[in-house]
Amino acid sequence: MIKLLIFKSDLRKPFEPLKKYCRPWLKHCKQSVGVDQSIFRYIKYHYSDRIQVDFKHPYRVKNFKKYHYIYAGTEYWTIPNVHYYKGNATKFVKLLKHIPKRKLLLPIDYMIMGSDKCVQNILLKKLKIPVVTSKCISTKLKYNAIYSQIRKMKLDDIIIKPIPGEGSHNLFKSKNHNNVLTKEYYTSVKKYNKIIVQKYMKNFASERYPEIRTYWVGNKFVLGVKTTAEGYYKSSVKRLPAIIKIHTQKIIKFIEKKYKMKFIFARIDWGYDRSKGYFFNEIEILPGMFVDYYDNEFKKRCTWNVDKLIAERLVKIIS
Repeated sequence: MIKLLIFKSDLRKPFEPLKKYCRPWLKHCKQSVGVDQSIFRYIKYHYSDRIQVDFKHPYRVKNFKKYHYIYAGTEYWTIPNVHYYKGNATKFVKLLKHIPKRKLLLPIDYMIMGSDKCVQNILLKKLKIPVVTSKCISTKLKYNAIYSQIRKMKLDDIIIKPIPGEGSHNLFKSKNHNNVLTKEYYTSVKKYNKIIVQKYMKNFASERYPEIRTYWVGNKFVLGVKTTAEGYYKSSVKRLPAIIKIHTQKIIKFIEKKYKMKFIFARIDWGYDRSKGYFFNEIEILPGMFVDYYDNEFKKRCTWNVDKLIAERLVKIIS
Protein backbone atom coordinates (compact mmCIF):
# COMPACT_ATOMS: atom_id res chain seq x y z
CA MET A 1 0.00 0.00 0.00
CA ILE A 2 1.44 3.34 -1.08
CA LYS A 3 1.17 6.05 1.60
CA LEU A 4 0.69 9.64 0.40
CA LEU A 5 0.42 12.82 2.48
CA ILE A 6 -1.13 16.03 1.13
CA PHE A 7 -0.63 19.20 3.18
CA LYS A 8 -3.80 20.76 4.56
CA SER A 9 -4.15 24.53 4.18
CA ASP A 10 -3.57 26.80 7.17
CA LEU A 11 -6.57 28.95 6.17
CA ARG A 12 -9.90 28.48 7.96
CA LYS A 13 -11.89 28.56 4.73
CA PRO A 14 -10.78 27.44 1.26
CA PHE A 15 -9.55 30.28 -0.91
CA GLU A 16 -11.59 28.98 -3.83
CA PRO A 17 -14.41 26.62 -2.79
CA LEU A 18 -15.45 24.04 -5.37
CA LYS A 19 -18.92 23.00 -6.48
CA LYS A 20 -19.81 19.70 -4.83
CA TYR A 21 -22.47 18.67 -7.33
CA CYS A 22 -19.72 18.30 -9.93
CA ARG A 23 -17.77 15.94 -7.71
CA PRO A 24 -19.31 12.69 -6.38
CA TRP A 25 -16.24 12.19 -4.20
CA LEU A 26 -17.30 15.25 -2.15
CA LYS A 27 -20.92 14.25 -1.52
CA HIS A 28 -20.37 13.56 2.19
CA CYS A 29 -18.58 16.86 2.90
CA LYS A 30 -20.69 19.23 4.99
CA GLN A 31 -18.41 22.27 4.76
CA SER A 32 -16.97 24.07 1.73
CA VAL A 33 -14.10 22.25 0.06
CA GLY A 34 -10.99 23.64 -1.61
CA VAL A 35 -8.79 22.24 -4.37
CA ASP A 36 -6.40 20.27 -2.16
CA GLN A 37 -9.13 18.59 -0.14
CA SER A 38 -10.85 17.68 -3.39
CA ILE A 39 -7.62 16.10 -4.67
CA PHE A 40 -7.31 14.15 -1.42
CA ARG A 41 -10.90 12.91 -1.49
CA TYR A 42 -10.72 12.03 -5.19
CA ILE A 43 -7.74 9.73 -4.60
CA LYS A 44 -9.39 8.23 -1.52
CA TYR A 45 -12.64 7.70 -3.45
CA HIS A 46 -11.10 6.06 -6.52
CA TYR A 47 -7.83 4.46 -5.34
CA SER A 48 -8.26 3.41 -1.70
CA ASP A 49 -7.42 -0.16 -2.68
CA ARG A 50 -3.79 0.74 -3.38
CA ILE A 51 -3.15 4.23 -1.99
CA GLN A 52 -3.54 5.33 1.61
CA VAL A 53 -3.82 9.12 1.42
CA ASP A 54 -3.84 11.52 4.39
CA PHE A 55 -4.77 15.20 4.43
CA LYS A 56 -3.04 16.87 7.36
CA HIS A 57 -1.57 20.17 8.49
CA PRO A 58 2.24 19.68 8.17
CA TYR A 59 3.00 20.99 11.67
CA ARG A 60 0.62 18.41 13.16
CA VAL A 61 2.28 15.43 11.49
CA LYS A 62 4.21 13.48 14.10
CA ASN A 63 6.07 11.15 11.76
CA PHE A 64 6.86 11.95 8.11
CA LYS A 65 8.84 8.72 7.78
CA LYS A 66 5.71 6.58 7.47
CA TYR A 67 4.82 8.21 4.13
CA HIS A 68 6.28 7.19 0.79
CA TYR A 69 5.38 10.52 -0.85
CA ILE A 70 4.52 14.02 0.36
CA TYR A 71 2.79 16.69 -1.71
CA ALA A 72 2.65 20.29 -0.48
CA GLY A 73 -0.53 20.94 -2.46
CA THR A 74 -1.80 23.87 -4.50
CA GLU A 75 -3.55 26.20 -2.06
CA TYR A 76 -1.29 27.44 0.72
CA TRP A 77 2.10 25.86 1.30
CA THR A 78 4.59 27.84 -0.76
CA ILE A 79 7.34 30.11 0.54
CA PRO A 80 5.79 33.42 -0.68
CA ASN A 81 2.35 32.56 0.69
CA VAL A 82 3.62 31.50 4.12
CA HIS A 83 5.83 34.59 4.18
CA TYR A 84 2.83 36.80 3.40
CA TYR A 85 0.49 35.30 6.02
CA LYS A 86 3.05 34.58 8.75
CA GLY A 87 5.60 37.31 8.11
CA ASN A 88 8.38 34.76 7.74
CA ALA A 89 8.74 31.40 5.97
CA THR A 90 11.87 30.22 7.81
CA LYS A 91 9.94 27.72 9.95
CA PHE A 92 8.29 26.19 6.88
CA VAL A 93 11.58 25.85 4.98
CA LYS A 94 13.15 24.25 8.06
CA LEU A 95 10.30 21.74 8.18
CA LEU A 96 10.80 20.84 4.51
CA LYS A 97 14.51 20.28 5.08
CA HIS A 98 13.74 17.71 7.78
CA ILE A 99 11.74 15.61 5.31
CA PRO A 100 13.82 13.11 3.28
CA LYS A 101 14.29 14.52 -0.22
CA ARG A 102 13.10 11.37 -1.95
CA LYS A 103 9.66 11.77 -0.33
CA LEU A 104 9.01 15.35 -1.46
CA LEU A 105 7.14 15.44 -4.77
CA LEU A 106 7.99 19.16 -4.92
CA PRO A 107 11.74 19.42 -4.11
CA ILE A 108 12.85 22.32 -1.90
CA ASP A 109 15.03 23.84 -4.64
CA TYR A 110 12.07 23.79 -7.01
CA MET A 111 9.87 25.51 -4.42
CA ILE A 112 12.55 28.15 -3.87
CA MET A 113 12.72 28.74 -7.62
CA GLY A 114 8.93 29.06 -7.69
CA SER A 115 9.15 31.79 -5.07
CA ASP A 116 11.95 33.75 -6.73
CA LYS A 117 11.38 35.59 -9.99
CA CYS A 118 15.09 36.42 -10.14
CA VAL A 119 16.01 32.73 -10.30
CA GLN A 120 13.25 32.13 -12.84
CA ASN A 121 14.56 34.84 -15.17
CA ILE A 122 18.11 33.47 -15.00
CA LEU A 123 16.88 29.99 -15.93
CA LEU A 124 14.68 31.28 -18.76
CA LYS A 125 17.52 33.29 -20.26
CA LYS A 126 19.55 30.06 -20.41
CA LEU A 127 16.70 28.52 -22.37
CA LYS A 128 16.66 31.57 -24.66
CA ILE A 129 13.06 32.33 -23.82
CA PRO A 130 12.19 36.07 -23.84
CA VAL A 131 11.93 37.78 -20.43
CA VAL A 132 11.52 41.41 -19.38
CA THR A 133 14.65 43.49 -18.70
CA SER A 134 15.20 43.27 -14.95
CA LYS A 135 17.66 43.62 -12.08
CA CYS A 136 17.60 41.99 -8.64
CA ILE A 137 18.82 43.96 -5.63
CA SER A 138 19.30 42.87 -2.01
CA THR A 139 17.12 44.71 0.52
CA LYS A 140 20.06 44.57 2.98
CA LEU A 141 21.62 47.48 1.08
CA LYS A 142 21.02 51.03 2.23
CA TYR A 143 18.41 53.17 0.55
CA ASN A 144 20.90 55.30 -1.43
CA ALA A 145 22.70 52.21 -2.77
CA ILE A 146 19.46 50.67 -4.03
CA TYR A 147 18.30 53.99 -5.47
CA SER A 148 21.62 54.35 -7.33
CA GLN A 149 21.42 50.85 -8.85
CA ILE A 150 17.91 51.53 -10.13
CA ARG A 151 19.00 54.83 -11.69
CA LYS A 152 21.85 53.06 -13.49
CA MET A 153 19.34 50.85 -15.30
CA LYS A 154 18.33 53.97 -17.27
CA LEU A 155 14.74 52.87 -17.70
CA ASP A 156 12.01 55.47 -18.02
CA ASP A 157 9.28 53.29 -16.54
CA ILE A 158 9.82 50.56 -13.94
CA ILE A 159 7.89 48.22 -11.71
CA ILE A 160 9.30 46.76 -8.48
CA LYS A 161 8.22 43.57 -6.74
CA PRO A 162 9.58 42.13 -3.46
CA ILE A 163 10.86 38.54 -3.24
CA PRO A 164 9.50 36.24 -1.97
CA GLY A 165 6.39 38.19 -2.98
CA GLU A 166 2.81 36.95 -3.02
CA GLY A 167 0.54 37.88 -5.93
CA SER A 168 0.36 41.61 -6.59
CA HIS A 169 1.09 42.64 -3.00
CA ASN A 170 3.66 45.39 -2.38
CA LEU A 171 4.10 46.34 -6.04
CA PHE A 172 5.66 49.71 -6.80
CA LYS A 173 5.33 51.49 -10.13
CA SER A 174 7.28 54.50 -11.31
CA LYS A 175 7.01 56.37 -14.60
CA ASN A 176 9.53 58.79 -16.09
CA HIS A 177 11.80 58.34 -13.05
CA ASN A 178 9.40 60.17 -10.78
CA ASN A 179 9.91 58.71 -7.30
CA VAL A 180 12.10 55.85 -8.54
CA LEU A 181 12.06 54.42 -5.03
CA THR A 182 10.36 56.16 -2.11
CA LYS A 183 11.76 55.76 1.39
CA GLU A 184 8.33 54.56 2.52
CA TYR A 185 8.44 51.70 0.01
CA TYR A 186 12.06 50.94 0.89
CA THR A 187 11.03 50.53 4.54
CA SER A 188 8.06 48.33 3.62
CA VAL A 189 10.19 45.79 1.71
CA LYS A 190 12.95 45.41 4.31
CA LYS A 191 11.20 42.26 5.56
CA TYR A 192 11.82 40.63 2.17
CA ASN A 193 15.10 39.15 0.88
CA LYS A 194 15.36 41.29 -2.23
CA ILE A 195 13.47 43.21 -4.86
CA ILE A 196 13.24 42.70 -8.60
CA VAL A 197 13.20 45.88 -10.68
CA GLN A 198 11.74 45.41 -14.15
CA LYS A 199 11.10 47.49 -17.19
CA TYR A 200 7.45 48.51 -17.10
CA MET A 201 5.71 47.08 -20.16
CA LYS A 202 2.89 49.53 -20.82
CA ASN A 203 0.90 47.05 -22.93
CA PHE A 204 1.26 44.21 -20.44
CA ALA A 205 -2.07 42.91 -19.11
CA SER A 206 -3.98 45.57 -21.06
CA GLU A 207 -7.40 45.16 -22.63
CA ARG A 208 -5.78 44.78 -26.03
CA TYR A 209 -2.90 42.59 -24.88
CA PRO A 210 -4.07 40.69 -21.76
CA GLU A 211 -1.77 38.47 -19.73
CA ILE A 212 -2.19 34.82 -20.67
CA ARG A 213 -2.12 32.55 -17.64
CA THR A 214 -1.66 28.92 -18.62
CA TYR A 215 -2.25 25.90 -16.37
CA TRP A 216 -0.29 22.70 -16.93
CA VAL A 217 -0.65 19.21 -15.46
CA GLY A 218 2.45 17.29 -16.45
CA ASN A 219 3.35 18.68 -19.87
CA LYS A 220 -0.30 19.03 -20.88
CA PHE A 221 -2.07 22.37 -21.19
CA VAL A 222 -5.33 22.00 -19.25
CA LEU A 223 -6.68 25.52 -18.78
CA GLY A 224 -5.97 29.10 -19.76
CA VAL A 225 -7.33 32.49 -18.74
CA LYS A 226 -6.74 36.03 -19.95
CA THR A 227 -6.38 38.72 -17.30
CA THR A 228 -5.92 42.48 -17.25
CA ALA A 229 -4.43 44.98 -14.80
CA GLU A 230 -3.27 43.11 -11.68
CA GLY A 231 -5.21 39.91 -12.33
CA TYR A 232 -8.78 40.77 -13.33
CA TYR A 233 -10.44 37.95 -15.25
CA LYS A 234 -11.22 38.80 -18.86
CA SER A 235 -11.98 35.48 -20.55
CA SER A 236 -10.81 31.92 -21.00
CA VAL A 237 -8.16 31.04 -23.56
CA LYS A 238 -9.96 29.49 -26.49
CA ARG A 239 -6.79 28.71 -28.42
CA LEU A 240 -3.26 28.69 -27.01
CA PRO A 241 -0.67 30.39 -29.25
CA ALA A 242 1.72 27.75 -30.61
CA ILE A 243 4.85 29.60 -29.44
CA ILE A 244 3.59 29.64 -25.83
CA LYS A 245 2.99 25.88 -25.97
CA ILE A 246 6.47 25.24 -27.37
CA HIS A 247 8.15 27.52 -24.81
CA THR A 248 6.20 26.09 -21.87
CA GLN A 249 6.83 22.46 -22.69
CA LYS A 250 10.52 23.36 -23.02
CA ILE A 251 10.39 24.94 -19.53
CA ILE A 252 8.67 21.90 -18.00
CA LYS A 253 11.18 19.50 -19.54
CA PHE A 254 14.03 21.65 -18.20
CA ILE A 255 12.49 21.78 -14.69
CA GLU A 256 12.09 18.00 -14.55
CA LYS A 257 15.72 17.49 -15.51
CA LYS A 258 17.20 20.21 -13.30
CA TYR A 259 15.24 19.40 -10.14
CA LYS A 260 15.08 15.63 -10.71
CA MET A 261 11.30 15.54 -10.39
CA LYS A 262 8.10 14.70 -12.22
CA PHE A 263 6.25 17.90 -13.02
CA ILE A 264 2.83 17.83 -11.37
CA PHE A 265 1.09 21.18 -11.73
CA ALA A 266 1.79 24.88 -12.06
CA ARG A 267 0.61 28.02 -13.80
CA ILE A 268 2.99 29.70 -16.24
CA ASP A 269 2.15 33.26 -17.22
CA TRP A 270 2.89 35.14 -20.44
CA GLY A 271 2.70 38.71 -21.65
CA TYR A 272 2.77 40.21 -25.12
CA ASP A 273 4.65 43.17 -26.54
CA ARG A 274 4.42 44.33 -30.14
CA SER A 275 8.20 44.57 -30.52
CA LYS A 276 9.11 41.57 -28.31
CA GLY A 277 6.28 39.14 -29.06
CA TYR A 278 5.25 36.76 -26.27
CA PHE A 279 7.49 36.90 -23.21
CA PHE A 280 7.66 34.92 -19.98
CA ASN A 281 6.29 36.64 -16.88
CA GLU A 282 6.47 34.06 -14.07
CA ILE A 283 5.86 30.56 -12.79
CA GLU A 284 3.21 30.22 -10.07
CA ILE A 285 3.30 26.92 -8.19
CA LEU A 286 0.44 28.13 -6.00
CA PRO A 287 -1.80 29.94 -8.48
CA GLY A 288 -5.22 31.48 -8.28
CA MET A 289 -7.59 29.13 -10.11
CA PHE A 290 -10.45 31.42 -11.35
CA VAL A 291 -12.92 28.59 -10.71
CA ASP A 292 -16.14 30.63 -10.57
CA TYR A 293 -15.19 32.93 -13.43
CA TYR A 294 -14.39 30.01 -15.68
CA ASP A 295 -17.59 28.09 -14.91
CA ASN A 296 -19.76 31.20 -15.22
CA GLU A 297 -18.32 32.03 -18.64
CA PHE A 298 -19.21 28.64 -20.08
CA LYS A 299 -22.58 28.57 -18.30
CA LYS A 300 -22.55 24.84 -17.81
CA ARG A 301 -21.68 22.57 -14.94
CA CYS A 302 -18.43 20.82 -14.23
CA THR A 303 -16.29 22.51 -16.90
CA TRP A 304 -13.44 23.23 -14.47
CA ASN A 305 -11.76 19.90 -13.58
CA VAL A 306 -8.16 20.76 -12.70
CA ASP A 307 -8.50 19.10 -9.28
CA LYS A 308 -9.34 15.77 -10.90
CA LEU A 309 -6.46 16.10 -13.39
CA ILE A 310 -3.94 16.87 -10.63
CA ALA A 311 -5.17 13.88 -8.61
CA GLU A 312 -4.76 11.57 -11.60
CA ARG A 313 -1.29 12.98 -12.23
CA LEU A 314 -0.29 12.30 -8.62
CA VAL A 315 -1.57 8.73 -8.84
CA LYS A 316 0.36 8.15 -12.04
CA ILE A 317 3.60 9.47 -10.54
CA ILE A 318 3.49 7.59 -7.24
CA SER A 319 2.29 4.36 -8.85
